[in-house]
Amino acid sequence: MSRTTSHFPDIAAYDAEDRPVLFLDVKGYRIAGDDVRDELLTKFSDVARPGEFVAIADPERVIFYRWGSDGHPHAAAELKTPDILSHYEADAARTEIFEYYMSILLEGWLRDLALHWKSASPPGQDVLEQIGLAGRLRNGFVQPNVASDD
Repeated sequence: MSRTTSHFPDIAAYDAEDRPVLFLDVKGYRIAGDDVRDELLTKFSDVARPGEFVAIADPERVIFYRWGSDGHPHAAAELKTPDILSHYEADAARTEIFEYYMSILLEGWLRDLALHWKSASPPGQDVLEQIGLAGRLRNGFVQPNVASDD
């Protein structure tokens, strides 16, 4: 099955050998706990492969799942969105950050995890190391959603 762009993520991260590592969906509103897994299944079932990570970010948290060989996401880790964003935008913990800007800040954070352009230890790196994601991002690249030409 080929990967389509009909449900391409808001942000995709690749390892140093151009292999997909993470697909991230960004929401400007809070996703209820029970809806997260269903949202990921709907959005990423045609693009995610076993071993890749998928995540959903809302104003309160970034929830990471590892895509399983059974075709379903399995919980891996959770980080607080304001803790991540405040490293790149000082007012992030005190003011509302809208979806588009949150997406830009999360993209910068993932680039920081990959290339350490801002800090030697970006927020959440220790947690992402524990689940095996941070090492796979190292020296990779991050790409925002590219609209389909169809």
